[in-house]
Amino acid sequence: IRLVVEEGLNQLPYKRCTITTPTGGIYEGLKYLKGNCGVSIVRSGEAMEQGLRDCCRSIRIGKILIQSDEDTHEAHVVYAKFPEDISSRKVLLMYPIMIESRYSGLNGSGLCLDNQKSRLNRICLALHAVTNPGFGSGG
Repeated sequence: IRLVVEEGLNQLPYKRCTITTPTGGIYEGLKYLKGNCGVSIVRSGEAMEQGLRDCCRSIRIGKILIQSDEDTHEAHVVYAKFPEDISSRKVLLMYPIMIESRYSGLNGSGLCLDNQKSRLNRICLALHAVTNPGFGSGG
């Protein structure tokens, strides 16, 4: 999980910075731009929160619980708690096992994932991604 989180962090915007050490040395490095956050898909996404916290102690983390309707199989939001300014942040969406049919329900989920601006601000962190799980189709 930690490697997936670190690769997701590599996709975030950064700027070059120069630091003077206490001994007077000059160090050139990189610094993340402000405005990053994580959102975990409850329950499985919560397993990735510690990996994100290990890398970025002060990052803000939101949560969303999505449930499918038994009759229509349409996903709807049961619970959502996000940073207030999420629309202006880069979002690391933590969902370890991403199945296309489940993920498609996120587009209207309260994360405003269906508008173009937020699509550009979203980075999905997944360990396994499946486009067609084959449930009920014999494979």
